[in-house]
Amino acid sequence: MDAIDQLSIIIVTWNGDDLLKNCLDSLRTVYGDRPQIVVVDNANQASCAALAGAYPNVTYVAAPENLGFAGGNNLGLEKATRDYVLLLNNDTVAHADSFSPLVDFLAAHER
Repeated sequence: MDAIDQLSIIIVTWNGDDLLKNCLDSLRTVYGDRPQIVVVDNANQASCAALAGAYPNVTYVAAPENLGFAGGNNLGLEKATRDYVLLLNNDTVAHADSFSPLVDFLAAHER
């Protein structure tokens, strides 16, 4: 199993559909649909749910209220199913495979 197949990425957003789309598009370009992505929507908007639903590897979670970054990530962690978890800001744009080397390092250094 490749490193990226072991990764859950949690992205917390609040009224940031444009940023989120750029982020998700860049992740798809670099990784395809291989990592699990959990989008936590702190604004609970239909537009964000529709955007997340356009990506087969994205799980959408509507927060009951604006939980902030930490609270949103905690909610997202409940949905993460992979061995490793990456907390990513919704304004991140991936240009190359930066995450596989990180997962490989963690797997090789259990402590």
